[in-house]
Amino acid sequence: MSQERQGLHSTKIRYVILALIFLATTFNYVDRATLSVAASAMRTEFGFDAITMGLAFSAFGWAYTALQIPGGWVLDKYGARLVYGTGLILWSALTMMQGLVHLVTFTFVALFALRFLMGITEAPAFPANSRLTVMWFPTKERAFATSIFQSAQYFALAVFTPIMTWILHAHSWQAIFFWAGGVGIVLGIIWLVYVQEPRHHKGVNQAELDYIEAGGACRTWGTSATGSGGPR
Repeated sequence: MSQERQGLHSTKIRYVILALIFLATTFNYVDRATLSVAASAMRTEFGFDAITMGLAFSAFGWAYTALQIPGGWVLDKYGARLVYGTGLILWSALTMMQGLVHLVTFTFVALFALRFLMGITEAPAFPANSRLTVMWFPTKERAFATSIFQSAQYFALAVFTPIMTWILHAHSWQAIFFWAGGVGIVLGIIWLVYVQEPRHHKGVNQAELDYIEAGGACRTWGTSATGSGGPR
């Protein structure tokens, strides 16, 4: 019987991890949506037609789809903490750089390339969400945890699309990319500093570890519950 079931105090660090997963997923979708909000202003400024914008939108999807399986391999090799945190910083930086495409001669080529690279860096995000959920949550809480991070995609569009629209009208289309990317970079740094696997997280006490492991959570960043991988 775990210490939590015996009534002893248990930390709740797994819910802090879940909150960070929710925020990371939110800005995963916010950064994707930046071009949708800025598109009309960019078409006016650069004279892009519908086909050109369609190609720009498609660049992300091509890369994201193609990199799902390789992204999963990278995630298994290097761990969710490092891959997700680094990916969050990179895709946020790429988002910010889209606010600078008007400074280069080949604007569309730069925009297409940045969106394509975003698709690459975002590809491991949802597999990482699932991996972290298995790591931190016992089986009986896993559906709840999954529903939280799955809802982030709709939360992002519902809450942040109006904010980005206001930024567009109050400032400029460039400001949308700078704002969304800047927040993501800060979040990525917080992620790398705070997120650890359960047995290496300084905030987790033995009662919480016993609870999540007794419930079937994986013990390490390794590929199985009985693996011996170290924190990543």
